[in-house]
Amino acid sequence: MEKSQDISGYVFNVQRFSLHDGPGIRTLVFLKGCPLRCVWCANPEGLTLQNQVLYDKRKCQSCGACKVACPEGAIFEEGGYFLINQDLCTGCGACVIACRYGAKSLSNKEMTARQVVDLCHKDRMFYRNSVGGLTLGGGEPLFQAKFALAILELAKASNLHTAVETSACVKTSAYEAAVELSDVIYTDIKAIDDDLHKRIAGISNRQILDNIRSVAPTPAGQKITFRIPLIPGINSTVDNIRAIGEFIVSLNGGHQVEVLPFHNFGEAKYEKLNLAYPFAGAGNMKETDAAFALGILSNLGLTVRVNTH
Repeated sequence: MEKSQDISGYVFNVQRFSLHDGPGIRTLVFLKGCPLRCVWCANPEGLTLQNQVLYDKRKCQSCGACKVACPEGAIFEEGGYFLINQDLCTGCGACVIACRYGAKSLSNKEMTARQVVDLCHKDRMFYRNSVGGLTLGGGEPLFQAKFALAILELAKASNLHTAVETSACVKTSAYEAAVELSDVIYTDIKAIDDDLHKRIAGISNRQILDNIRSVAPTPAGQKITFRIPLIPGINSTVDNIRAIGEFIVSLNGGHQVEVLPFHNFGEAKYEKLNLAYPFAGAGNMKETDAAFALGILSNLGLTVRVNTH
């Protein structure tokens, strides 16, 4: 039987000294894969488990070595740059090896659960002084449920504070297990109306809402922090915000709410993947732009704050 520490999975980023993803200083580990296709996704490299090549034009010296090395003919020249056809790319990494300037890199890194937890232990001195710890994000971290739960299990066994950021769009057993192993739980709610959710996230929200109900109240008494991304023209209507608030109130758990104003921080990642950014030219929402949502939610008796990270 495979031990938890030997279970492996795919990580696409590790953000050390994070201050917005749980109490204190955190090590935020992003796991690959997601069942949702939110039109505003800020981490397009985290959507699929497939290894993808990221291309940083600023580092490119236009030598063409990557195109010569690609066995699939997925790299083409345009305007002096060597772009990647993601439909043809298999993520073999031949172009990454060929590039002497670091302009191309792979999105995936395979790690074991033990390697992830050991990485977090390197920052343990900062956790002690700030009540920090490990946070799993994504993508959807529970898309790789076996891997994510093994990480949380090992972290708890070594007395690391744990947090998980999830859409809850996963198997109920995985969501319930993650909640049990986490000191802090962040769960996104994008929309209550199922048709709206399908339009903006590509999938029904029935599993999400059922999962949330299944852990309200949570087994260990933790409070879930529900995160509501505010996306102009997508889900930021008064009716949708009120519906989300009323759903949270119906859980009778005293849970907290964070409103996440839209930001365009992911735009550069779309460029690196040679993908069109759906919000090109759109500016970031300010905290004041979220005031209407705070008013609606606060009037329902919810504890709410704006998170601008």
